[in-house]
Amino acid sequence: MVRKEEQAGRQKRLTLDEFPIPDYKDWLKAVEKSLKGKSSNSLTFKTYEQIELKTIYSKTDGEALTDRERLMRSASLENRWEVSQQLAESDPQRFAAIAADAFKQGQTTLRMQWACPHQLAETVSQKGLNVSNLVDLETALEKIKWEQVPIFVQAGAVSFPTICFLAALAKKQRKDFSIVQGCIGADPFSEWVRRGTLPISTRRAFDQMAETIRWTQTHAPALKTICIQSTPYHDGGANAIQELAFMLATAVDYIRALLKRGLTIDPIASQIQFSISIGSSFFTEIAKLRAARLLWARIIEVFGGTPTSQRMVLHAQTSFQTKTLLDPHVNILRATTEAYAAIIGGANSLHVCSFNEATDPQDKQAQRIARNTQLILDHEAHGSKVIDPAGGSWYIESLTDTMAQRAWQLFQQVEQLGGMQKALLQRFPQQEIAKMAEDRKRNAVTSIDHWIGVNVYPNLNEIPRNDHTTTTYKSSKQSDALSNQFNKLKQQIKRKPTAWLNLMLEATLNGLTLYECYEVIDIAPPELTIQPIRPERPTASFENLRLAAAHYREKTGSWPRALLLKLGVQAKHQRLAVFSEQFLGIGGFEAVSSENFSTVEQAMNTIHPNLNKIVVICAAPKIEPLQIAHLARHLKSRNPDLCLLMAGLPAKEDLERFRQAGIDDFIHDQMNNIELLMQLQRKKGIRS
Repeated sequence: MVRKEEQAGRQKRLTLDEFPIPDYKDWLKAVEKSLKGKSSNSLTFKTYEQIELKTIYSKTDGEALTDRERLMRSASLENRWEVSQQLAESDPQRFAAIAADAFKQGQTTLRMQWACPHQLAETVSQKGLNVSNLVDLETALEKIKWEQVPIFVQAGAVSFPTICFLAALAKKQRKDFSIVQGCIGADPFSEWVRRGTLPISTRRAFDQMAETIRWTQTHAPALKTICIQSTPYHDGGANAIQELAFMLATAVDYIRALLKRGLTIDPIASQIQFSISIGSSFFTEIAKLRAARLLWARIIEVFGGTPTSQRMVLHAQTSFQTKTLLDPHVNILRATTEAYAAIIGGANSLHVCSFNEATDPQDKQAQRIARNTQLILDHEAHGSKVIDPAGGSWYIESLTDTMAQRAWQLFQQVEQLGGMQKALLQRFPQQEIAKMAEDRKRNAVTSIDHWIGVNVYPNLNEIPRNDHTTTTYKSSKQSDALSNQFNKLKQQIKRKPTAWLNLMLEATLNGLTLYECYEVIDIAPPELTIQPIRPERPTASFENLRLAAAHYREKTGSWPRALLLKLGVQAKHQRLAVFSEQFLGIGGFEAVSSENFSTVEQAMNTIHPNLNKIVVICAAPKIEPLQIAHLARHLKSRNPDLCLLMAGLPAKEDLERFRQAGIDDFIHDQMNNIELLMQLQRKKGIRS
């Protein structure tokens, strides 16, 4: 009897019914109590998208999205993704070995970037695999069963020459090209935005896009031929809302152009894949991917597409914009965070940038670490084992809803301008992104945004490296026989314009080069030019400072130096001295500390300003402003060319006094780091 009562008591205790369920107000009280009287609003802040993030989110914040919309955010019931590392090698023979090893080590997609020959010359500086003719491609793929794995190539303005080469290789090797899957995707607007010009008119690009879709529907139905990228906007400094709006506006322009050419919405949608860059704001990037799926479903629904067509296929790649030349191993941490955001956001395939991609994209060890990052997140963090891992998070649900609404509003502004093509001609996206890029740079130079090893915690033991130089594409020289083949093909296409795809395929088997493929399809000067969107890394200006200082070190044998003049009790001025040392290190200056002077007179009798071009006064608070001004006048009188700085921002009443005494500037956390450091480098003769 006792045992039954004890068992009943245990069961009752396990229900936890005696604990009250706290509501939102209770949580706010707990937060404000921990803040010692401050309002919980003191913890709120705005993202680059001007979305205000609250302190606490509740169930009501996640109720804006309907059950149907939640379904649209995930492409499958599993969270599996393809390991789609871009294989960085220009030589076909070396590429073959790298590709074979990558697939043994966990790669699941053959992702290539071909050097682009579609310019008005036969030699073009462009990183990527050098494919001149069919022999080059056969060599590059000789060690893998390429037709049995997904293929991903971002093909530039037009995709059929790339498809043609692979189809010709399949025919030569007697392989079934109809089973080839993946994406060999054209994105003319992406090329347009990057370069400001296109190697083909937009009208002709859309004509070929439509013809390529019709051809692949018959010959390779599992192959997508359009890959719309957000990368040019992202790398230019765009925020997440701008990326979504401009990427989707591009898609709508393509859809309308293809509908005019006789295609219907479902075949068009089935041919489109998206490639989106993932930045460092973890939750924002998760919400960005989920919002993208939501908005794409709405767009295809409006065009009359089926629920199947409303499913978005998303390739994600970690951001190149967030990677730094300085302290590059920190890039491993940045890339890991970005990769995990992509996985939680539901990306279908993923490329992780190697940590030194900006300086040495062919570093095998760095490529291995990047690939293993994905494998660890899968096999050890079990990223693929959870269905819609972000689902149910009130914070992410609310962020997704807000981002989708604001991206839709910006998308509608583009539509009001006549679509993405007309918006680009009117410079609307360029101007919007330029404003955001300026915000990012301003936050970097004022250290609001911290970049480890760049604008905080610099490491002068590291010798920075320049960006890598691009490889050079060289088309094969035309023999007389090949020239005849090329001219014959041009004539055949004129007689049978609807059969040009099959004619080009046969000519490729007979030796047509990739360059000639582009020539055949009337690559010509563009009809329209636009203002391009150039890549803007917020850290580039800091890296230029350090590179200049490193060049100075090569010439002189040491880093440029500045003297830290310490006044007062060490414990009182140490914080200023450390801050100044960090600031100088950002610009490549080595800070040399003086002894601790207890009085201004000691400093005046010891310091020789003629031996130093830059002196930073680090004074304890108890040192009188009048004494500091006296010291400054003394140093300047002995060396008028001395650059004299003071650590910390003095009170307004002392500011003018110090300036009149000869102090040139002040080192503090609200200043523009770049401007002052450039002045110091000019003072040391590092730059003109």
